[in-house]
Amino acid sequence: MKNQYQGKTEEILTELGRKIDLLISETKNASGEIKEGLEERIMEIRRNKADLEKELREFGRQHEGKWRLIENRLGRAADEIKEAIKIVFSKENPSGPKKDES
Repeated sequence: MKNQYQGKTEEILTELGRKIDLLISETKNASGEIKEGLEERIMEIRRNKADLEKELREFGRQHEGKWRLIENRLGRAADEIKEAIKIVFSKENPSGPKKDES
């Protein structure tokens, strides 16, 4: 059971890293105040991810049976990144995505 949770947690961390990279690339197109705010948020998310990775390693050594707690925290961190990405897209295109009227 531990390996299943550990694998899922590592998968979430990998996905979190990919989303941070996506957020960084989207931030490059932002301007002025928006870009500054997003860069600060990205740094905070990176710190949170590093803290989670450290916590995961320590937790794995100390508590074999509590992987769900870590998995839930990582899930919340991933949700934060999703929200940040939504903010980037809404700031860059306040009217929302264009729809094809074919």
